[in-house]
Amino acid sequence: MRSLPVFHDLRAFLSHAEAAGELARIVAPVDIRHEMAAVQLAALRAGGPVLRFETAESGGERARMPVVSNLFGTPSRVAAGLSLRLDEVPAFGQFLPAARDDGPDHCTGRRSGGRPAANRTPPGKRLDS
Repeated sequence: MRSLPVFHDLRAFLSHAEAAGELARIVAPVDIRHEMAAVQLAALRAGGPVLRFETAESGGERARMPVVSNLFGTPSRVAAGLSLRLDEVPAFGQFLPAARDDGPDHCTGRRSGGRPAANRTPPGKRLDS
């Protein structure tokens, strides 16, 4: 089903976004408390690029690493993050519920409703014990 490269880490996804012209580097100091949120909201509303804040600050102190945001701010970037073309996302969306529901709970007999396996009653375990 996947037709785009698989991104094994954030750095690879950011490189892909930059190559596609969908990454903006913000080098001016930006305060993380209010200023950064305003920039992020404006970019999100405009369908803008991934933002990489090179000089994030808090209380005048510079952060030790850059901050990235708006990674999945557009449908095309959501698709790219899944290594899919945009037209493949609906089929993937139909696949997800089937992948999450692996049948009835072993104890109650009820369908799991997509609960993670770690939250299901283990086989042979009774709820009243």
